[in-house]
Parts: sequence; structure tokens; C-alpha cells
Amino acid sequence: MSDSLKFFRAGSTEAFEIRFDDGDFPSLEFPHSSQAFVMPVVHYRNNQLRGLGTCFSVSSHGLVMTARHVMDEVSQIHATAPADEFCGVVCICPAPTPQQPKNFAGGLLPIIDVWTNYFLDISIMLVELPIHRETKQPLPMGALALSPGFPKISQPCIGMGYSSIDWQVNGSELPKVSQSYNAARGNIEEHYFPQRDQRLHFPCFLTDARFILGMSGGPIVSATGQVCGVICSGTELADPEIPNISFGSLIGPALAIPITMSAHGITKECFCGT
Repeated sequence: MSDSLKFFRAGSTEAFEIRFDDGDFPSLEFPHSSQAFVMPVVHYRNNQLRGLGTCFSVSSHGLVMTARHVMDEVSQIHATAPADEFCGVVCICPAPTPQQPKNFAGGLLPIIDVWTNYFLDISIMLVELPIHRETKQPLPMGALALSPGFPKISQPCIGMGYSSIDWQVNGSELPKVSQSYNAARGNIEEHYFPQRDQRLHFPCFLTDARFILGMSGGPIVSATGQVCGVICSGTELADPEIPNISFGSLIGPALAIPITMSAHGITKECFCGT
């Protein structure tokens, strides 16, 4: 296996590389270029952010994908939270440049709508994008390229996610950031379609990458550089000689989740993969 894997932005040949010089489970230095696409799902309360899981951008219009069990916690909080509490994602983008003047520096983007399919452990959420001061139009965000097919058995893969996050915001001061943003690599071992068992009753695959708590909902990128799955579970093993047992939801079926989007008085029916 190579000492790095590359992944691609949707509609672009620009590649981002994750290197593995320090073993197979590096903590990515903050800020990392992939944090414009792979983001923590957080609960905002009393100027503090509490991590709920991980998500990743799949559309420039503000669509992000996560695990359904992460979205379930978001929905429970939104159902009971007062007006000054909400769930969102933290996006950290490169600064605007003459070549990409529409980039925004990032920030906390509230979650305003969700879509799900209970035959999958995958959900799609819509976040509120910043508005351009002059054009009054939402600023686009980057997105990862998606793979609609099955990843090949024995193919290398990499999963990314936040095992912990704690941000504290004090007025106009810069936030105090404590986070662990990790990448785990391994191989794709087996496919389970349409399901593996009563617990994993959705299309998924087995990998020996080590996914830990908090990484749920993060992307799994195959050696093609495209997202092939969503992190759904992992098992911590005490014996280092035993291969890791982790699972990812196959992303192909999720591309058919129907979405109804409304903007500027126009309602549009679409799918995540279009």
C-alpha cells in the first residue's frame, strides 16, 4: 500500500493528499485542506460547540452527507432546543483568491433541512450558506467527488472524521479550538448487499481501517480518489494482532434519495447524485 492517498473535488482534477508518514492513523494538522469538505457536525449552545459526528459536502449548494444515526441526534436536538441553540457544521475554507474570489473563509453553518431513507444508514442535510454582500447570492462551497459504483475488493481506502471537537467562542475573539481530526486507512474486504445482518441491515462493506467514535458520517475514499462510502461503525480491539473490523455504508444507493429544494420561490425536485 502506498504511503498516501489522494481524493478529488467534484468537477475538478485538483487532488488533495493524505500522507501516512507517522503510521496508519494520523491526526491531521489544523487547518487541513480537506476541512473545506469534511466537517464536524456540532451542537451550538452557550457559545460552545459540542461534536455529534462528521459529515462531508456533496454539492456546492450546501448539501452535506452523514450517517443516519448522526442525523437522528440532530433531529432530536432541533425538536426540543430553544431559539438560541441549533445544530450545524464547521467549514474551514481557503481564503478567497483572484482565481477563486467566491471562496468564503468558513464558519459555523446551521443545518436547516434533512432528508433520509430508513433502508440506509445515510442521510443528507442542507446547511445555510453565507450570502455575498454585493450579489446577495449564497456563496458556493466545495464538494467531494462521489463514486456511484461498488468499490473493488482489496482496494485501499481512507476514512476521515473527528474523534473529538470542542470549540469555545468568546465574543469577537478568535475561537479556542480543541479537536482531533483523523484519517484511517485500510483495505476493502467484503461487500454486503443489500445487508449483512439484523444490525447492519443496509448496503455496506467491511474494511480493516480503524474507525473510532465521532468519525461516524465521515467519507470513505477509495483508491480512485472518489467517495465510495460513509463511515457507519467500528470496533476497538485490544489485541493489535487482530485486524480491525469497521463498516462503511455503500454510497451508491444514497444517490437516489429524493430531495425537495426551495429557493427564491422556486421548488425543485432532484437527487443527491444529480
